[in-house]
Amino acid sequence: MLETGIAIFTMRHRYKQLNTLLVLSVSNIYNFMMRCKPKGNLNSLFTGILLVMAASASAQEMLGIMNTNSAGISSALINPASTVTSRNYLDINLLTFDIFEENNYLYLHDTAYRFSRFFDKNAEFPVHGENDQSTYDYYTTSNKQGYANVRIMGPSAMLVRDRHAFGLITGARAVASVSKLPYDVAKFLYDDFDFVPQQDINYIHNDFFSGAGLSWAEIGGNYSYIFKRDGFSQWSAGVNLRYLAGHAGAFTSVDKFDYIVYDLDTLQVNHVTGEAGVSLPLDYETNDYTGRPLFRGKGIGMDIGVVYERKVKGYQNWDKQSLCSQPYTPYLYRIGVSILDIGRIRFNRNAYFMTMDDASTFWPGISALDFTTMNNFTGEISYHFLGDSTAVIADNSFKVGLPTALSLQADYNFYKNWYINSTAIFPVKMSRNVVVRESLISVTPRYETKNFAVSLPISLFNYYDPRVGIALRYRGFFIGSENPAGFFSFSDFTGLDFYMGIRISLAKGDCGTSSPADCTIEESSKFRKQKAGRPKMGLGISQ
Repeated sequence: MLETGIAIFTMRHRYKQLNTLLVLSVSNIYNFMMRCKPKGNLNSLFTGILLVMAASASAQEMLGIMNTNSAGISSALINPASTVTSRNYLDINLLTFDIFEENNYLYLHDTAYRFSRFFDKNAEFPVHGENDQSTYDYYTTSNKQGYANVRIMGPSAMLVRDRHAFGLITGARAVASVSKLPYDVAKFLYDDFDFVPQQDINYIHNDFFSGAGLSWAEIGGNYSYIFKRDGFSQWSAGVNLRYLAGHAGAFTSVDKFDYIVYDLDTLQVNHVTGEAGVSLPLDYETNDYTGRPLFRGKGIGMDIGVVYERKVKGYQNWDKQSLCSQPYTPYLYRIGVSILDIGRIRFNRNAYFMTMDDASTFWPGISALDFTTMNNFTGEISYHFLGDSTAVIADNSFKVGLPTALSLQADYNFYKNWYINSTAIFPVKMSRNVVVRESLISVTPRYETKNFAVSLPISLFNYYDPRVGIALRYRGFFIGSENPAGFFSFSDFTGLDFYMGIRISLAKGDCGTSSPADCTIEESSKFRKQKAGRPKMGLGISQ
């Protein structure tokens, strides 16, 4: 959807096939674009992209795991200040995987949906209508929007020493958004210009709408510090700082769009003002895939946060004889505030930055055009709107902002091993061309012990889409989903939500003895006299 804003109705070619409507990462959109030769119109491409890009934000937070006491280094993803308050003094994440898809426009009918098709390399979905569409659409007058996040958290680790926690975070991530896409634009892209009910109508959009996608690898550090202890109260602050190596990026942002589709073959654009950028791993002359360079941009990302805990008993001194003897004091309740994904990526390799300012065109015969390459596509757009095949390209670099958000977390230990958590996410748009995060409000009751935990996240995505999920942990392995219905054909399929991971953890106060995790000063002293004074390594020791 590279030129959705600049020339959104001129995209009229069809890809030969969509192997999978639900791909495993947003970067696969780009791979798909590289490997397929386009023919016909673009509605099939739009269908696949919107299904992937317009997604729910709930699974991105891994609600059933992220806010638990045993989350370790993973807790830094929701609030970087939480690592120093962890029940573990050492946590090593081996692998964590998180994916979801959701949107408010396109769906697969429940009678045609089977989850197993997404693992079929040559998946074929039932088609319908004159355009042989695999999907159906919710044709309403509301704007179409969404958010997608795919995260692979690689080898990462965290070490806590008294008031300080240090962490290393590695991984790869892909994010994308569609924000406030007008329903008429979406319908023409989906159903072709021959959708008669919208023909011969002058649509005027003066409100900003946009779409963006990023994929990158990252490496960074976490630091958190307990800056105040006062009786039963404890305050901590933390920061994540990450270097981002951009693999691919694209965006479009539209300030004004005034157009008329007279019939299948005739488009008139009275005014269009907007920007677009693209940096993809393909040869723009042939659309062939090229893996070099692997990274086309770079940037910096940052998260900051603060956590307050009300402890069940006062602060215990630690005599610093061994890391494992650090005392852990449970809390009655915990409150956190964080700002996530501050930053952006600048692409300057194989990059086009394109602009139009109050451009217009009358374009008869548009259905006869056959865009076969990126350069052919941008050249045709530029020629018809600006009178020159290269005038639309203003620069060879551009920036796309990360999906910045404000997050609030609250956790209450209301009875023994029973907790209830509430998390809220609110998008914060820090620049013009950004991936826009969607809002989320959730309540998650959970039961949590040393070796086992079960959570039931109840979330409201974007203030309208309620869902009930489940997450399970056994020692160092966890698995969960905020939308388990996506695995079945109980209803129309609009998206999928899934996460899992495995890690090794060593708990505070556990020096290889059978003493409880919340060690007292006397118990810590006893540990030093025992032969088993060294920590016992084990998978998932988390209390």
